Amino acid sequence: MTRRVQYRHFLWPRPRLDAIDWLMSDASYRDAIFSTPLDRVANFSFDEKVVACFPDMIRRSVPGYGQILGMLGLIAERHLRFGAHVYDLGCSLGAVTLALAGRLPPEAFTLTGVDLSPTMVARARETLGEECPDHRIDIVEGDIRHVDYRPAGMIVLNFTLQFLPPEDRRAVIERLYAALEPGGVLVLSEKIVLPDEQENA
Repeated sequence: MTRRVQYRHFLWPRPRLDAIDWLMSDASYRDAIFSTPLDRVANFSFDEKVVACFPDMIRRSVPGYGQILGMLGLIAERHLRFGAHVYDLGCSLGAVTLALAGRLPPEAFTLTGVDLSPTMVARARETLGEECPDHRIDIVEGDIRHVDYRPAGMIVLNFTLQFLPPEDRRAVIERLYAALEPGGVLVLSEKIVLPDEQENA
């Protein structure tokens, strides 16, 4: 039998930096990386320039991203087994973790965030260490295709799968499904392209 908890009765030091406020603030630099013409287009990478303006970049490129973050905390409150492990895959600067830590007390979950970018990992560790010092969070640099997943109550891939080669995606999803505890939740958010151009607008 799983233990369900009404989290609204808990009082704990919440992160000072609410995930949605952080995302919607002007604390980061404005994304102007591709505002000037380039002689040649280089491969996109999550380097220092991207990390510096990432909140602005994601806010403008993903309509409704703030609402997605807000819903993650609600989903966790309703469906996450107390004490379960959570994965945030492609964790970037840690907005998902901030969203969960803002809704759930430190003892409610443990979390592993995984990102391929060392710059993202360093900034996420810094931010989460300051904002969520009592939560049990581990941010690691790595490729989500090669993580040794432990049983998890919640796995989040927010706009991450698109960065994997199409031929690798099914195997990753199958591994994540196998890692979910009974009743666990996989949250997968992605941009999609529909055949009808009118629907894409």
